Order: sequence, then C-alpha cells, then structure tokens
Amino acid sequence: MLFLLFSIALSAPKTHTTKDGYIMNLIPSGRFLMGSESSTPNRGKDEQEHEVVLTHSFYIGSCEVSQRIWENYLEHKSRFRDPTFPVNNISFFDALQFANLLSKAHGYEECYVITPQAAEWPKGLKCKGYRLPTEAEWEYATKAGQGDLQDKELEKFSWNKGNAQKTLHPVGAKKANAFGLHDTLGNVWEWVWDIYADYPKTELIDPIGVKKGQFRIRRGGGYSTGASRVRIADRYALNPINKHSFLGIRLARTAR
Repeated sequence: MLFLLFSIALSAPKTHTTKDGYIMNLIPSGRFLMGSESSTPNRGKDEQEHEVVLTHSFYIGSCEVSQRIWENYLEHKSRFRDPTFPVNNISFFDALQFANLLSKAHGYEECYVITPQAAEWPKGLKCKGYRLPTEAEWEYATKAGQGDLQDKELEKFSWNKGNAQKTLHPVGAKKANAFGLHDTLGNVWEWVWDIYADYPKTELIDPIGVKKGQFRIRRGGGYSTGASRVRIADRYALNPINKHSFLGIRLARTAR
C-alpha cells in the first residue's frame, strides 16, 4: 500500500477567526494521494487514485458553517432549525453568494462572479477572499495523513445514518481529525468548487477542476448517509441548483 506523502505536525493548528466567530485552521502545502485504491470496499469508479501537489497553504473551517453565522448575511429555510446546527438546504450558488458577502464584510476581495445559472472564479487560488474549498483541498484536509475510518472509529468522528437519529447535530460535537477539523465526515454533505469529472491518471498541481460541465460535487456524507458512503474519497455529482436538508458548506481561504 502506498501511503500519503506528507507529514503532519503534532502541535496545535494555527487558526484564523472571522469577526463572526467562524474558526478556520491553517493547512500546510503538501503532496498526497487523492482518490482510493482499486481494492477499497465500496469504491466508486470515479475515484481513480492519483498524486496531487498543493503548492499553497490555505485556511479551512474547523467546522461546517453554522446557521448562526449564515443568518448574519442570508436567510435560511430548513426543517432543522437551530443556530448551532450546520446551515443546510442551500444551493451551490447560495454558497458562493454567502462567501462573497463574508469577504466584502471582512475587507477581502470577492472571489466569485455569479449569474443565475453560472459562476466564475476569475483569480482562482490567487483570490484571498472567502470561498469554497477545491475538491483536492477538501480531501487533503480531511485525510490529514490518515486513511478511511473503520466503523468503530467512524462513530467517534461522524454523525451518519447509524447514529444521528434522523436529525442534524451541533457543529463540532464529534472528534476532530489530525488537522483539527470536525464533521468533515457526516452531519451534512459539503459543496466544493469543482465541476464533476473523472479523475486523471497523472499527477496534478493545484487542481481546481475542469472548466465545463453540468454538475458540481458534494463531499463527506451527511446525517442520513449510510456508513458505506461516509468515506473520505467518496464523491457525488449534483445539480448546483439543488437544495437538501443534508447539504451544507465549509469555507476556505488561500493563505499564500
């Protein structure tokens, strides 16, 4: 088995906190294996294992964005109403709008140009405002030098169909991974930036996804997801206008 190709410091993660109290952890640049091995149980055909190099460090939310923080900027409708729960029932375009509003409120440039049915990210990773993580950033931060979790471990890290009792739970209640991130698996699936496409077989450097396509990607599983789908490498294509009670976001921001 070929292991991940980066090491992790054991010291407490460096953090950045927004004026609204959203805590983001600094993730170092590095190289890792994205996707999963062909022998992985329940592996999808679109999880071709390949090397990825991230030349930039970035901040990513230590938790999913809560309803409390979201509602400082946008309205939110959900059957699960609690300020400590993750925001949910939001489209991909809602997520981009929120990121732009947060950037503007905190003095950063807005990363996205949004139209009713399309979105552009003109400066890409050079934009220093708030944004969605790329699919590679999300998986790198979630793996944190580890592989997929076994059932007994998953219970400690994730709210899923087996333990969530058909409802959302407060963000940050489960154990954090080695990067100090909570709920990357379970509670709500998380929108990432990339347009859905099969992985290449070659090494990629700072990938941000293909330029054209119909679907975006959600990652991580949710409160109603069976344990077999609550896997780090699992990916799901979704229409960007869709909204679901099991779907939310975690924000990122390029550090350098």
